[in-house]
Amino acid sequence: VTTSTRTTTTRTSTTSTTVPPGLSCALPRPLTIGATESGDTSSGYDHGPGVGCMQNAEAPDLIYSVTPATTGTLVLRLTSEWDGGLYVRTACEDSATELVCIDQGGNNATEVLQVGVTAGTTYYVYVDGYTSESYGAYDLTSEMQ
Repeated sequence: VTTSTRTTTTRTSTTSTTVPPGLSCALPRPLTIGATESGDTSSGYDHGPGVGCMQNAEAPDLIYSVTPATTGTLVLRLTSEWDGGLYVRTACEDSATELVCIDQGGNNATEVLQVGVTAGTTYYVYVDGYTSESYGAYDLTSEMQ
């Protein structure tokens, strides 16, 4: 008597969709103070307008989070060829926590935002466009003063 065993392997296909950082408050991009962050808002979403200077914004935006190690002034510089702006919140999805907003220049401008920050507190930085046609590549630099 001969006995044979046959092993069958079944493979299940799984699809995993990875959402890039910056597209939601659940997964903001980390902002490293002192480094230049390059990005492109073309791949972002419109999270709705800010409550400050970006009230009319209908452009895609990207979200960063930063938790300073020291108390002081956080200085952010946004450089882009499109009309960009920045705003900072203490609670990502709560527009009532918006601390400051900057959009003084137009196309090909560098926006400079200064905000007082407390060590150990997380802040959310939105890179946004002024109009629905304001999006694209940018550089965001940061430093503590």
